Amino acid sequence: MDASGTSRRNFLQASGGALGMAWLAASWPRVVAAAEHAHQMVGDTADRSKLLLLTPAQARDVDAIASQIVPSGATPGAHEAGVVYFIDHVHAGLWQENGPEFVAGLTDFQAKCAKHHPGVAQFADLPFDDQTAYLKHVEHTPFFGRMKFLTVLGLLALPSYGGNAESSAGSSWASSTSTRGNRRSGITTPSMPGSCLMRRPRSTTVMSTRKFKPNDTVDFVVVGSGAAGGVMARELSQAGFEVLVLEQGPRFTAADFRHDELDHWFNGALTNKLDTNPQTFRKSASEKAQRVTEFPAAWYAPNVGGSSVHFTANFWRFHEVDFDERSRLGAIPGTTFSDWPITYAELEPYYTKVEWDVGVSGLAGASPFDPWRSKPYPMPPLPVKSSGVLLERGARKMGWHPYPAPMAIASVPYKDRPACAHCGFCIGFGCEMQAKSSTLYTMIPEAEATGRCEVRPLSYVSRIETNAAGRATGVAYFDQDKREHFQKARAVVVCANGAETSRLLLLSANAKFPDGLANSSGYVGKNLMFNTYAQVHALFEHELNEFKSAQVTRVVHDWYDNDPQRGFYGGGGIDSRIGPMPIAWSLFAPPPGRTWGAGFKSLLEALPRAMIVAGHGTSLALETNRIDLDPELKDAWGLPALRMTYKDHPDDLAMVRYLQDRGVESMQAAGALEVWKEPVAESNGGPHLLGTARMGNDPQTSVVDKYHRSHDVRNLFVCDGSSFVTSGRGQPTMTIQALAFRAGDHIAQFAKRGEV
Repeated sequence: MDASGTSRRNFLQASGGALGMAWLAASWPRVVAAAEHAHQMVGDTADRSKLLLLTPAQARDVDAIASQIVPSGATPGAHEAGVVYFIDHVHAGLWQENGPEFVAGLTDFQAKCAKHHPGVAQFADLPFDDQTAYLKHVEHTPFFGRMKFLTVLGLLALPSYGGNAESSAGSSWASSTSTRGNRRSGITTPSMPGSCLMRRPRSTTVMSTRKFKPNDTVDFVVVGSGAAGGVMARELSQAGFEVLVLEQGPRFTAADFRHDELDHWFNGALTNKLDTNPQTFRKSASEKAQRVTEFPAAWYAPNVGGSSVHFTANFWRFHEVDFDERSRLGAIPGTTFSDWPITYAELEPYYTKVEWDVGVSGLAGASPFDPWRSKPYPMPPLPVKSSGVLLERGARKMGWHPYPAPMAIASVPYKDRPACAHCGFCIGFGCEMQAKSSTLYTMIPEAEATGRCEVRPLSYVSRIETNAAGRATGVAYFDQDKREHFQKARAVVVCANGAETSRLLLLSANAKFPDGLANSSGYVGKNLMFNTYAQVHALFEHELNEFKSAQVTRVVHDWYDNDPQRGFYGGGGIDSRIGPMPIAWSLFAPPPGRTWGAGFKSLLEALPRAMIVAGHGTSLALETNRIDLDPELKDAWGLPALRMTYKDHPDDLAMVRYLQDRGVESMQAAGALEVWKEPVAESNGGPHLLGTARMGNDPQTSVVDKYHRSHDVRNLFVCDGSSFVTSGRGQPTMTIQALAFRAGDHIAQFAKRGEV
């Protein structure tokens, strides 16, 4: 997964907390009714008698405001799309609890407008230009922010959700921004199908046939089924051991996945829910952490397959420098910058195993900066897209070295899975074609096929139990009905992600381990790292139709290594990609001065001509950046909630701004008509959760050893992003899986020798 949720999170917080992700999550099935109503009412501008909440006068003003945000013209505006009826209906039904607050905001808006324009009955009666002038005075108010948010939802969400209705000209925003044909307009790329409307393949998912009994003692309990947990389950079960995988979320099949931006990016269809698993956030230990109300600070996918279900599938290997950079550069004051206890050479066979067993497409030797490899990729790279052609054009003009992106997506049929259908719904979505190499489709079915592995979804592990000798005896967990169970095991492997792994270790504190399991160093939860991320938007003369195919097809790594001449530590790369879908494009992409009105409308219409360049950089490890337990807030099971403390090191922000500037240069060199940067802000969360149970040789400064065995509890292992010592340059999942293959290999050997 890429770290691209930050700008969305910042916008939602700025536009009023009640209208963010948590607000959208309430009573989700009823949203369809709002759409039906809006669709029926569109065009009926005279008869307001069927309004459910708003008075006719209020509806006139709402319609007028929305029509200023997205004016009518050659393409439908908010009026033609029936946005006013969407806003009315959702506040009377789906978001009924927010109805009074919205009406109060509208009433205050109307009163202030009347005071500003004496003698005019209401906002809708003002001349259009006077309406525009007045809205410029109030565009930074919470009410206007909410109106923009609601207008965009009503305009661009799937028509079944409300708004986005057919105009009198027979054209909707669904067709004008999301489903254009395969016209390349001078950009030469291979032809790709526009959507996944073809018949889906038969699911290859093997559901667990092995069912362990309540009193069984399994060889291994694996907590989490994501990128690491899925690999661990396969490696240990194929080695002959009985493995029970406990996953807190549900199990989806290919038939469950939908192309729905609103549900996935704003309702969190596949990601963790803040109502049941709340979180708090602060920038320093001196602050009181505040409850997170929008996008989770620790953002992950609780389902079988974990975040490998909805990730972008960028699959860069780490380079040699990532493992021994401390020795090369020396200490960085104020950080815990350290070498890994393993080298690239030790991990290289397992990188190759990921590529061939999980399935990665790419072109070996295409980048002069790539580390050595023992074997080529098993599949050729995905077809280059318009954005890849343009980044390559601009990069070569700058003297840089673009190359085909390595992706965990099948470019050709591979291991009984079909090739990518180029539907464009990768990041944030499950792959119904099964081309994305998620552990849901790769490792887990192979583990289950051994007959020695059970995957038990909707099983929320609450603590790891130990005996008087300090050995793990199993785990306590809640089932979907919140009934508590205990599963006995000879060993426990925690692969719950870099946030929930450390939280579980802390929740497992007892008299023998008062500070949490595996925490004699005090490092559990500390040294949290993200990867920095920044975006550059570019508009071109001709349509690129970037909404098709995988996110990324070209990468540039000319700045991967640290360069002292920059004046700060760091490294990274840039890639070209789809960028936001229509709703996100309208909410997060516009530069200042074009966030509503005619300029905003022109940006909406320009989406097919748009692309982004994304910068991915390093994050330095700081003891002060951490995951721990909130002392007050509890989750739905009565357990202490996750608390995150995080503040970027200045070098991290400087590096990602440097990469962003290179993105601007590449797009200007490629001939973009317009280029602008999204502001780089301090992080308040992300999906790359790294470093919170770091590996090392010294028990005083690490949580696990080089084989992922806890220094303190000899039959407890930890393997996921929390094991990282440094952050790498932006795409950790490949390395997470290589570590899991290596750990699984060694753990199986330990067990066979009776050393677990």
